[in-house]
Amino acid sequence: MKKFLFMLIASLGFSVAFALVDINTATSDELQALPGIGKVKADAIVEYRKAHGPFKSKDDLREVNGIGDKILEKIRNDIEVSNKPVPKVVKKITAETHEASKDVSSTVKSASQKSTKVNKK
Repeated sequence: MKKFLFMLIASLGFSVAFALVDINTATSDELQALPGIGKVKADAIVEYRKAHGPFKSKDDLREVNGIGDKILEKIRNDIEVSNKPVPKVVKKITAETHEASKDVSSTVKSASQKSTKVNKK
């Protein structure tokens, strides 16, 4: 039984330690977990991705300043390239939502003033 538990724990640790880093969704901190990738290179990857869109292949990393053949080969087996679209957050404020936010603001302000009056009594 002890041997079984040890093997189970060891296999879980092994799978967690070798999770692939998706270069299309990884943050700078996640990229820094890769061998040979420090803050400067990780930030360069993120900035390149923002400016040019998602990577289509692992080899596209060569286009990033500071990433050459040696580093790419060092991390090739630790990365993956998802084909999922990278979500873009877009806020659009219409006249209706603007008016609604003004109504909410005035309601909150009114409630706050009433609460202050009650607390002073």
